[in-house]
Amino acid sequence: MRTLKTLFLLVILSSLAVAVFAQDDTIEYPELIGEWSSISCEHRPPADSPTYLRRDISMNDDGTIDIRFHQFADSFCEQPTFTFYFGGSYELLGESAVADSAKESIITIDEVRITPDSDGMVGFFNSAEAGTCGADAWEMGVEQSVSETGCSVMGLPAGLITTEYELFYVLEDFLFFAARPLDGTFLDAEEKRPGALLVPLQRQ
Repeated sequence: MRTLKTLFLLVILSSLAVAVFAQDDTIEYPELIGEWSSISCEHRPPADSPTYLRRDISMNDDGTIDIRFHQFADSFCEQPTFTFYFGGSYELLGESAVADSAKESIITIDEVRITPDSDGMVGFFNSAEAGTCGADAWEMGVEQSVSETGCSVMGLPAGLITTEYELFYVLEDFLFFAARPLDGTFLDAEEKRPGALLVPLQRQ
């Protein structure tokens, strides 16, 4: 009887393990992990005041994400102005109808840093009231956290934590994120999750 109970327990545990692994297989997306960068200079809405940037993004296997948006003053991305760093985590929610194997996801950003890459931006950030855009005076090429203070001159509130309702889609060596709203706002609500994809990044 003890042997039968032991065998029964082993069968149950094995079944549970199979179920767990099957569930993990539906949410894992190993193709996502790696270093990704813009193919070329990218343009962002709104059309009457576009943003020009290049992206470098690290998708890490521990569920964290590191994002750097290198901002430029020109459409060829030759005149750097400043760099945004966003750090946080991502969660895969399941399949998306946008493209085969695309995944709906949530990105939570809890760390924001800025690096001035031009003298003009140094002066711009230093024009903020003390303590409202970083804790220290800004210097050329020196990164500073604005997570706690926000950055008043950039419209970033203090204690900023944001959630983006995203899409991930990997096709060979290219990673697509969700297309951004035409009004330049954030994907900060489930109903704003788009049904289209952004220009891709390339695996490095």
